[in-house]
Amino acid sequence: ASNQAPGLGTAQGNVLLYSREFLGSAFGRFERNSYSVERGRVEYIVEWYDKKKDRTYEVVLPRLSLRRSEAAN
Repeated sequence: ASNQAPGLGTAQGNVLLYSREFLGSAFGRFERNSYSVERGRVEYIVEWYDKKKDRTYEVVLPRLSLRRSEAAN
């Protein structure tokens, strides 16, 4: 099955998914200014605790490299 979730991944599956906040703010701004994600890597993995669910999650914080479209220059 194809995976169309916005984020970074490999042929084996997703490494991370972009947050709704990132997609709604920074990512849109990058696209409007003709930038696209060229590559990304895991910079940090942090633990986030959800008090309501009494559960801990590992959250990947990436370092993204952007490239500006040649047509934008």
